[in-house]
Amino acid sequence: MQAYIYIDTGDSYVFDTLVLQTLLKDRTTNQNIIWATDDYSEFGSSFNIDSELELCLFNVCNTGVAIRPRMAKKCDYQNGRTRDKAEVFTPAWLCNEQNNLIDEQWFGCKHVFNKQLNKSWQFNNEKKKDV
Repeated sequence: MQAYIYIDTGDSYVFDTLVLQTLLKDRTTNQNIIWATDDYSEFGSSFNIDSELELCLFNVCNTGVAIRPRMAKKCDYQNGRTRDKAEVFTPAWLCNEQNNLIDEQWFGCKHVFNKQLNKSWQFNNEKKKDV
């Protein structure tokens, strides 16, 4: 059975080879990221738990395995992943806040790249001296 992966964004399908190559890269190993799940193994050996996600598996025109954001998946599936694999969702605003704390320590001043605004942020366009 031939299967392809497509990226489901809800309203439309996005397929940009350069962006996809960047997203697939594991910066630790310099290889591609792996599936880390056996949910798609029925589609063949390229979809096994330890197999790398390869660009050649992606094809926007053919249906197959949809890559969806966690929030678009069924709640029982999300809960199972959380329970079985300790998978959690960290909101972007919280990741940004954590990065800002590290940036503040590294650069020695606040708001180097942005300013946190509740659960959002505002980009800092002014250049800091000696940063």
